[in-house]
Amino acid sequence: MDMEIHIQHHYRPIHKFIPLIVMACLWIFTSTPTDARQTLDGDYRETLMDQEMDCISRQISSGGGISWGSTCTSRYSGADELARIAKADHYYDATVVSDTWEGPRAYSRAETQVDSSLDNEYDYAKDIGDLRDKPSDDSSDWIKSKLTTVDIGAEVSNYRYAEPDLMRTKGSMYGIYGVVTFRTSDNKHIQKIGDIFSDDNSINVFRLDAKFSGGDLDYRSEGSGESYDDRHYMFETRGTVGYDIPVRSSSRLTPYAGFGFRYLKDDSGGKLTTTGAASYDRESFYYYLPLGLDTRTRIGNSWLFEMTFEYDYFLFGTQRSHFEDAHPAYNTLINDQDSGYGARGSFKLIKQNNGYHLFIEPFVRYWNIDDSDMDILTIYGTPDSLWIEPANNTTEYGVKMGLRF
Repeated sequence: MDMEIHIQHHYRPIHKFIPLIVMACLWIFTSTPTDARQTLDGDYRETLMDQEMDCISRQISSGGGISWGSTCTSRYSGADELARIAKADHYYDATVVSDTWEGPRAYSRAETQVDSSLDNEYDYAKDIGDLRDKPSDDSSDWIKSKLTTVDIGAEVSNYRYAEPDLMRTKGSMYGIYGVVTFRTSDNKHIQKIGDIFSDDNSINVFRLDAKFSGGDLDYRSEGSGESYDDRHYMFETRGTVGYDIPVRSSSRLTPYAGFGFRYLKDDSGGKLTTTGAASYDRESFYYYLPLGLDTRTRIGNSWLFEMTFEYDYFLFGTQRSHFEDAHPAYNTLINDQDSGYGARGSFKLIKQNNGYHLFIEPFVRYWNIDDSDMDILTIYGTPDSLWIEPANNTTEYGVKMGLRF
């Protein structure tokens, strides 16, 4: 019946290091997060950089005979813009720029106070996040997400199990569940295929989840009649490991694999069907390998959208049919199953709040299992006949609701 089933230092004259220092400053400037840099017009930025490179060239060609101040000291008209960007990029801890362009002193922390009107820009930059993977306490951004999260919630589903041309069981199931996800670190932003295999990225997601559900289901068979409100219980637990692949500033993919166990009990033993046939308890044990992909995308400043696609590779299963519930002369049949597969998918909409998130998650789960091996039915210990667990399929769809901490 019901088989339902992630260095040595050498002295050099200091002026010879000035070009290197300036180039480092330029690199820092051009590494500002994309969203923050967009506040500076592209053509204007290019003009400023050309001026800076010209200063460097003249100073180098002089062989140190001309001081930096002689070649490059001038009023820097872009100071306000650069100050705003420097504050927006909180990696610099709101450092600012001097009013005059003085080479390496352009990033001095002790120069000019940034105007308070830039606070809104700073808050916006915090939402965007530091795309250079600087750690932050802001858990709203994928690249700085909390390393450990806990999901708890409830689910309701429509459940249907069928042995084609023989019988079916269907009804509603209600359950509770929990998920603990631990990340050892945040993988770095993937810009090319080679980054996936770099030393900076690794398997970093470890997850354990469990659920328990139950419900009263209705049974119908052409041969043995109907039975109503048969109590069913289901327990499932899984462990998976995954690998985060950040693909955009607001999205990531996480392929995963693991091991799953699923137990289902039909607790209808002792009841009679509408034709007078005796019911019996049944137990299903499924062992499988979940192979899947999680996706996550930011929507605005306070919403996340997640999807899961999974194939379940069926390892083996066991079906125990307690015929002794129908008559004490019978034995318990044990049928082994070794062929089948499962699949499941869901999408989750998450509303972020301070300290916790709310989410809703529609889902579907499916199992398709082939005929089992045969077992011998005995009557008072004497072999009587051979029995199999017929090929079957299960479809369950519903919705989860819960909290994430």
